[in-house]
Amino acid sequence: MLALRGVGIPRMLRRLRKAQRIIELHIHDDSIRLIPYRRPGTSYTRQQHLDVVRGHINQHFWELLDVYVAAKG
Repeated sequence: MLALRGVGIPRMLRRLRKAQRIIELHIHDDSIRLIPYRRPGTSYTRQQHLDVVRGHINQHFWELLDVYVAAKG
């Protein structure tokens, strides 16, 4: 959890906004067929990559919510 590593809500929100801008910039680029993954030899289609990114962002959303609720409580 990034929240446990000292990444606060404002910084996490900036990261999420930046990620969203990058996705919006490239999502309709039909010249991108495969997106290499950090493990050598592994590549994703655009749809597969979006599914991975969606899950990743969703995880961070819930982390943010947990931090926010804890801070209010």
